[in-house]
Amino acid sequence: MFKWTWSIYIVTIVGTAFQIILAAIRYWQDPMNSVIELKRELHRPNFDFYDAYEETNRVTMAFIICIKGEQNHRSEEMLTSMKSIVLFSELDVHFAIVTNKKTLIEPLVHRLIYERRQRLIRVTVEYHEPDEEKAGAMMNTTFGTCTGQRHFLPSLLPHLDKVIYVDTDTLFLDSPVKLWRHFAAMNCSQIAGIASDEPNVRDRLYYFHVRFPKPSPSGLNSGVMLMNLRRMREANYESIVSTIHRRMERHLGIPDQDAINVLFGLFPEGLYRLPNSWNMHLVSSRGCDRCHPHPAQYQCFDDQDERNLSLVHGVGGAFHDFEKLHDLHYYYRAASMFWSNVDAFWPNVKILIFEPTKINVAKMLYETIRDIELHDLCASVNVQIGKVFEQKALILKEQPPLHQFMSDIQVALSWLNTTYCSGQVVHNEK
Repeated sequence: MFKWTWSIYIVTIVGTAFQIILAAIRYWQDPMNSVIELKRELHRPNFDFYDAYEETNRVTMAFIICIKGEQNHRSEEMLTSMKSIVLFSELDVHFAIVTNKKTLIEPLVHRLIYERRQRLIRVTVEYHEPDEEKAGAMMNTTFGTCTGQRHFLPSLLPHLDKVIYVDTDTLFLDSPVKLWRHFAAMNCSQIAGIASDEPNVRDRLYYFHVRFPKPSPSGLNSGVMLMNLRRMREANYESIVSTIHRRMERHLGIPDQDAINVLFGLFPEGLYRLPNSWNMHLVSSRGCDRCHPHPAQYQCFDDQDERNLSLVHGVGGAFHDFEKLHDLHYYYRAASMFWSNVDAFWPNVKILIFEPTKINVAKMLYETIRDIELHDLCASVNVQIGKVFEQKALILKEQPPLHQFMSDIQVALSWLNTTYCSGQVVHNEK
């Protein structure tokens, strides 16, 4: 009886101490004072512009790829993303690539562009060195090298008015021209178009718990951004984001992305909400819910095309072996969030430990686009269509939430077959 009494005392003391420590951490992480100071310093930016949208004969895409050590998968990701853009675009494409390894990247890009036999569009490329001095503390984070460089594209690309920035781990399954035309839908106060971090309320993790300002409960994902660079320069965007990062740094678990959330949480008039079909994550997301009770608030589908997948974002290394997501590097990422938001720590670790994906649809899709050979396009597209049909039965069996993605994947591959091969090669489903 005596031993049990002491055991209860010890458990009670330890539990109480843990609660006190947790409360102290939450108090230290409370961003309220930092937000008040930030508002005083920023005042209200001038989001009032008079420039009109002008039709263009090309789309301009921006990539940032800084390679440190053995990161060959990043260059392969970017080349695969560029391939998807070239394959699905009806207009000429211009790429602006910011990289610290031009001597490595340029020959790879050159080979990709000029191995095309069927050249329906013109492709051009320009290269730029990252501006480490201007990016400062936002340059590198636990989520990658040069991750904050995207915020400084307005000054890095002064000759360009608009770009679509995409992370290297993105794949287009629809025309980038459709995405570009969302610039025309922006009103006179909006400087950027960004989709929410998750389209479905059930899938909210990190942004559900953060306490800094954000424009929606599910936050924003900066892996795909329509950037009106002219307006950003007029609004002094780079200075605003740098100020947010300086004032709020210890509260930001994903610094470069959270800075955008704080900006548009404080000043939502500057944000154009992209449909989530243009930034879909296949690891954590169940996709768009066609039966959502408030579709206007949901903003998942593009008005012109109700696809789940117009662009796929391989967040968290989803385009590669899923087992590798469960290594120390990803636990380190989750742990890095602990010091900015303790409440967001457990949901992220729970996903890593208890919710593994058996059939990685994102990886299958990435390999499908990667393995399309531009010098032998029709034959390789037909081969990939066959592989997708082979995987379909497994996906329908193992991953019921993900089967809805298959129709969009099939539509995309069929479009390639029809456009480049006049539909001569068709795979019949058995």
